[in-house]
Amino acid sequence: MKLFGKASSNISENERLTPEEAEKKEDILDLKVIKFVINEFPQVGENIKDALNNLINTLDKSIDIIEDKSTEVIKESRDYKLSSKYRETSEKLYEINKNINEYVNWMSKNLKKDNEKTKEIEEIKVSEKEIEECIDQDDIKVNDCVKKAIYEDLTSCEPYKFMLEKYEVNVDGWDDTIVKTADILTKNFKYDKNLKINNINKDIKIISKKSKQNDSRDIIIEMLEDHNINLNNFLLYIKE
Repeated sequence: MKLFGKASSNISENERLTPEEAEKKEDILDLKVIKFVINEFPQVGENIKDALNNLINTLDKSIDIIEDKSTEVIKESRDYKLSSKYRETSEKLYEINKNINEYVNWMSKNLKKDNEKTKEIEEIKVSEKEIEECIDQDDIKVNDCVKKAIYEDLTSCEPYKFMLEKYEVNVDGWDDTIVKTADILTKNFKYDKNLKINNINKDIKIISKKSKQNDSRDIIIEMLEDHNINLNNFLLYIKE
């Protein structure tokens, strides 16, 4: 059973469903019922929307907890499979969260309010398209970033993207870099503790300097060496 009907682009289509078709969809929050509540009982509609916003906040915190645990598992036990499972779970929760967000946005558009209240809501709401555009613009500002090899001194550096051979991945800081590196290694590279015997990185000098960023860097280096990957094949994109 689904919690919501598909919002966003298909919302009008869902509203036009016959009662029989709607019943087949088995949505708990039926669009037509919620729209009737919004039109006839605006305050009740507001209460429902507030409850959904609380659920969104709870899911956000849950995602953060699971992603932190995913990073912790890699740092402490190198359990790539378990970390990948945690990561997949957080991604699924994110999709649920996104679906609820779309539903809340739909409710906001249908709530009857006076002009002042409507204006207030519009000022605090940012569309998904605007968010995507901001992310895209941030990604293409190549002049505001530098490439760094993973074995360099990365003190005070904050990665926003990395490239491992043919794989290019956007990231949000060091913990995200660790988790996503582990995910790519698990899915696409062979792990064998015996590979370290023929270490292809023996001639590469890793810059030693104590810092939080270099501690995270060293974890990534260990993972790469676990898979006998040349450190020159891993590049970080750093915000200046």
